[in-house]
Amino acid sequence: MFVTPSMSYSLVALCVVSRVLESVALPVPAAMCIRYSITVPLAHGPQSPDSFILRVYGLADVDAQVPAPSWDGPGVIDKIDNNYAKAAAGNFEGAIENGMDQYAVYFAARNLSVEQSRNATLSGWWPTASYVSLQLRYPYPSTFLTVPASSFDTLMSTGSSSAPNPFIQGNPTVASYGSQARCISSSARDETQGGSPDTRQELRAGTAASFSPTSASCADGNTLLYRMSHDLTVLSMADSPTGECSADYLFSPAYGMALTQSNIQNYVNVYNFSWGVIRIKVPAVFNSAVEEVYQGSWSDSNFGGYDVNYFSVSANTAKDLPDPSLPFTVNALMLQAGGMMTAEGMSYVLFAPSEVVHSIARANSTVPPKLFLPRVGVMAYVLAAPSYAFMFRYKEPSDDWSGSPSNVPCMSTLMEMNASVANCTTLGNWAPQITRLDEVGNLQELADSVK
Repeated sequence: MFVTPSMSYSLVALCVVSRVLESVALPVPAAMCIRYSITVPLAHGPQSPDSFILRVYGLADVDAQVPAPSWDGPGVIDKIDNNYAKAAAGNFEGAIENGMDQYAVYFAARNLSVEQSRNATLSGWWPTASYVSLQLRYPYPSTFLTVPASSFDTLMSTGSSSAPNPFIQGNPTVASYGSQARCISSSARDETQGGSPDTRQELRAGTAASFSPTSASCADGNTLLYRMSHDLTVLSMADSPTGECSADYLFSPAYGMALTQSNIQNYVNVYNFSWGVIRIKVPAVFNSAVEEVYQGSWSDSNFGGYDVNYFSVSANTAKDLPDPSLPFTVNALMLQAGGMMTAEGMSYVLFAPSEVVHSIARANSTVPPKLFLPRVGVMAYVLAAPSYAFMFRYKEPSDDWSGSPSNVPCMSTLMEMNASVANCTTLGNWAPQITRLDEVGNLQELADSVK
């Protein structure tokens, strides 16, 4: 794939769809592996990107490896964060401020300036993951171009012959290539992922169940959830087609966000989270561990598609406030696991003061502890109450899914963001409902309060 700054998200994808779909019916060679490749034009001057971020979300399990990609351009690729490996070592610093998903790996390259125009190529082994994207930053003016995985070139490991892109509907997924893990492992000898057995089980256990939203039973919580404004999208480098508010995130700010986002409390509600519950209607997501055919995005003509490729909620910590040092992310596959979801497709995430969560956390576990909710008959994960924000991630939401953050109004500036609220009006029953329960004093009362 050859990227130019003027390309839009949809046009880039369409070019690849027309080329790769011809290969859908080809059987997957058992001994083959696949690589991705994307070519970026570097121009001398302001029309050239000065940095990029490669994001990888929802690895099949904690033992999955993501070797550093190859880059033949200027600058150096750094691994910003491998939160799988960090969590396995008891380090949960990915939760700091805007944070990074606990089940994600990020790579970045900076200082891409060149003395004369040239092309450069990013390439590597396709990871067994739910979502991959490349975000290019153009400095003058500060804009971003997010290139989806469906627009990457895909090559067989044995040569330069092309292969079906694993993120195009109907094509074989990375999991269908039996030798892929071995190919990746040989290139990632320094990537010891580790992780506890409970993590391994829970990240693979979800189902692809999805339910139609029913606004009749929708009731907003007592806590507002916002879509990022355009200026906040740029400031935080959130995934977004250039010039738009990000449709990949919703967030509810805590008091610690005011320490770094000056005057944010003047424009949106800022909360002191302590005890409470988040009620979530769980979307259908891509389970990269077990699915061997990629189903594409849900639509009226593709009922078997995904509402969103990857969904999660994280409890983020303000930089200068105490760090709970606890597992901080729960994703959709964890919420869909046995005993976690009601017959109506609802799951619950509790939050409590960090010292309380520590009292029930298992030693060396990389997933949050759980409590049984007697009035609804399911288990719920328990996160430490955030001092920065609750961050909800929606990676590649379907354009036709009524739960997509794109259905929340996009405002230009932070000062207008009170008009960008995710609630029953904008998302129906798909809106996560955060309810603070300040009258609760212990975990048993918290569990008993959920109905």
